[in-house]
Formats: sequence, structure tokens, C-alpha cells
Amino acid sequence: MNCLIESESIEKTRLIGEFVGDKIAAGSIICLYGELGSGKTAFVQGVGKGLLIPKKYYITSPTYNLINEYPGKTNLFHIDLYRIEDKNDLENIGFYEVLEQNGITAIEWAERLGEKFFSDYLEVKFKIISDNLRIISFTGHGKNGINCSEIRRRFGR
Repeated sequence: MNCLIESESIEKTRLIGEFVGDKIAAGSIICLYGELGSGKTAFVQGVGKGLLIPKKYYITSPTYNLINEYPGKTNLFHIDLYRIEDKNDLENIGFYEVLEQNGITAIEWAERLGEKFFSDYLEVKFKIISDNLRIISFTGHGKNGINCSEIRRRFGR
């Protein structure tokens, strides 16, 4: 499964994330790729809304905390690896313990994990085209995926 969706606004990026959050199965891993300001955190905010995380929990990038947990119909673990320099640091931040939970794990800067770190995950890549335009690509690996035709019907042109 692979699809490309255009997002012309942060709001649309959040709506796409909300759709994914509503559809994705518990225990899934979402690996997010893209440069600073490309929409990764906005997407995760939408995933949180799709998981019915209460509004009192505002989802922010966990750049300094490294891992944030939010309660919802399925818990959301939001991980930011921007400041991780070595895979050995993953043990110290509780990364592996999070993966043992049955929540949704969204990992920003997943490229820091290297190739083939997971066999089952949803890859979401963000490409900045202009100030307001992003291309979001989805690729399912293993059992973790989403229905691309449904996303295209809802958000495509």
C-alpha cells in the first residue's frame, strides 16, 4: 500500500492524521519522516483526535521530553528522536518499554533508527513543496497499513 496526498494547510494535515488515528489498529507503529516544519507534529495531533484523546491534553512535539503519553481509546505514545545521537540511547529513554505497550506509537525523526528497524509499521513521509503545500506519502510495511483508497477518496483531488 502506497499513496500520496496533498495537504494545503495544517488543518488538512490534522484531518488526515485524525482519519488515520480513527482507523489504525492498537499496537501499530507510525514512523514519521520529514524536515523541521513539514507537518509531523500536526499529523500526530490529528492522530490523537482520531484516538479520542481529551482536549485537555494538547499534543506537542516531545523534543525535550523525548516521549509523551496521551490517554485515549488507545493510548498514544509520541516519541521524538531528533536529539538521539546513538541507538544505545533508546534503552535509556524507555523506548523499548513503550513498544511493548498495546498503544499507538508515533515516532518523529524515525530515520534515526536506521533501515529495517521494524518489520510492521506505517511509514509517513512529509515533503515541503511551498509555505502551504505538503505532499504526504503513506507506505504500509508488514501488517500495519491503512486503506489508501479510502484516504484518496476522502482527501485526494
